[in-house]
Amino acid sequence: MLELSRLGKAPLNINLVDMSAEIKFSLNSYEFQIKENHIEINIDTLPSAYCDSIQMNQVLSNLIVSAIKYLDPERPGKIDIFASKEKDFNIYSIKDNGIGVSAEYSKKIFEIFYRINSDRNEGDGLGLSIITKILGRVGGSIWIEDTIDIGAVFSFSLPNKLVS
Repeated sequence: MLELSRLGKAPLNINLVDMSAEIKFSLNSYEFQIKENHIEINIDTLPSAYCDSIQMNQVLSNLIVSAIKYLDPERPGKIDIFASKEKDFNIYSIKDNGIGVSAEYSKKIFEIFYRINSDRNEGDGLGLSIITKILGRVGGSIWIEDTIDIGAVFSFSLPNKLVS
């Protein structure tokens, strides 16, 4: 809770960030879990965006942890990371082939302390709330596609132009 509170007060250091390098840096932190679970990772070339590099690492790390945590134990894990451009924003997506999220939870999962499958996985229910706060501070947002039983696709937007 303290971490979430501090996010609104922490100074932002907005720069043009190499998102391909950021995702590789974040993935390196989870190399052991990725190898141990034989997860296939596919990364497209990602366009740069304007954001705070340190906070972006937190966004990416939370999304990667979530993708790993909710993989379906009945099939080999796969995570695809890709992006597209829409006007003044880049849209980044992290798609997994895990257990997915039902449409009824697609808004609730971004609420503070809300967790699906709390009996199955550890966590405090803050990760997606923190991501929402970080992205909102730079004019971005996050959402999920309804993909129950076939995985989840978390997408988020970041500005691709510096706004003063």
